[in-house]
Amino acid sequence: MSSATAMESTGTAAEEGPRNPYVGPRPFRVEDLYFGREQEALGLSDSVLAGRVVLLHSPSGAGKTSLLQASVVPALAARRFQICARRKPNLSALRVNAPVPAGGTGNRYVYSVVADLVGGLPVGVAPDEREVRDWTIRRALDALAEVAQAPQRQLIVLDQFEEILTLDPTDQDGQRVFFEQLGEALDADNRWAICAMREDYMGGLDRFLRYVPGQFRSTYRLDLLDLEAALRAIQEPAAARGVHFGDEAAATLIDDLRRVRVQSPEQEVSELKGNYVEPVLLQVACDGLWRKLEEDREEQGGRFGEITTSDVIDFGPLDTALSRYYRLVVRKAAKRDEAEERIIRDWVQDHLLTEAQFRSQTRTRPAVRNPQEVMQYLQRRYLVREDPRPGAVWWELTHDRLIDPVVEDNRLWRDRHLSRWQRDAYEWGRSNRDSRLLLGDRAYRAARSATRRASLTEVEQAFLDESGKAVAHEGKLRRIQSWLGVFQAILVVSVAFNLVLLYLLLR
Repeated sequence: MSSATAMESTGTAAEEGPRNPYVGPRPFRVEDLYFGREQEALGLSDSVLAGRVVLLHSPSGAGKTSLLQASVVPALAARRFQICARRKPNLSALRVNAPVPAGGTGNRYVYSVVADLVGGLPVGVAPDEREVRDWTIRRALDALAEVAQAPQRQLIVLDQFEEILTLDPTDQDGQRVFFEQLGEALDADNRWAICAMREDYMGGLDRFLRYVPGQFRSTYRLDLLDLEAALRAIQEPAAARGVHFGDEAAATLIDDLRRVRVQSPEQEVSELKGNYVEPVLLQVACDGLWRKLEEDREEQGGRFGEITTSDVIDFGPLDTALSRYYRLVVRKAAKRDEAEERIIRDWVQDHLLTEAQFRSQTRTRPAVRNPQEVMQYLQRRYLVREDPRPGAVWWELTHDRLIDPVVEDNRLWRDRHLSRWQRDAYEWGRSNRDSRLLLGDRAYRAARSATRRASLTEVEQAFLDESGKAVAHEGKLRRIQSWLGVFQAILVVSVAFNLVLLYLLLR
């Protein structure tokens, strides 16, 4: 929603009460209150009108999808562009990751785009799926143009464009076919395109530039939110709901949001204040703060019309909001199954974090019943992101700011749900199975008694087995020491007796 539209709705929203204007970790949509990116939206729209084929690039997490869905695409639609994009759940950019259906001989990237395009055709006009398996991008765009009431300029929007390069890095022939078809489709003077991708993959486009009109010479870079834009993204959505977010309160929140961890050459870690704010973290913090204020006011039987510095301080640091968010995401990913939740939590901490508490990458997925479904959910909720590489996909946490909240929330969860010996087993596994952490005799017997009917993790079973061996070894040593004590006592008595006997004989 544009700023003007948001302000027009302020009166109605205020009468209905302060509804949450923050979207949380998902991308913005056209109906959302979207602030802080007005300059970028205008700049990208102008670049598209002037350059016709534009490559939008940014660091991961800068909000490319939000910029397209909430602002740029609606603005160009208002200029009488026919938007060639998916219609559900919202006007969203096309993707290139769908496989060709069985029996098809076409290109997987081309089919993904074609299937999404014809999915926007009216019922009765849309062709059968089998019919479009071998369609070209140009043919699909022609079909869209035919159903338009008047000749229009067409805009095709391709998001996460790097997937063409990362889904199968060895498939250069398939990638070439896609770029050839995309270039053929864009040769028409009435067609424009926006291709959005993470900027660290831009180098992979070089071999295909010759197929695209303009060779992507027209580019637009989207950065993270600067401090002024972050301030607007915090205050103006609240104002559109009739709530005043104080300057000092917003500044306090921003100072927390822009903290970054820096490691020196001497391996010392410090926290500094950066110059930018990541949009996802801002939305998570504001969404959590608003929900807390709603709960507090419901208990007090009133509404809130202002967010103060004390509200921000009472809400706690960003780490508190991120811990709460992590807890909810993992719980839903596990479908409230405690055993599954534990597996996911252990996977996050053991595979995505180092012992020194830095982000790491892994090729291993959590050993849950449906790892593919769990990984898709964790990625949709922006907790984990994938990094496709030749022959494998790697996963990592989306942000450094998640490290401390994840570690702390996992610790609290283990304290609430695991027994003392299970926590000891976890620490034993994390410490490369340090024998000094094994259970003693009494603790081992108590643990064995408590787990006769319980299912154990691999680490817990190994921990108990090693503890049992250690206890048995210690028992054996004690028995040996006991016999040695008896032998020593007998020896002492025998020597004393012999000395007395010798003394008597000598007399």
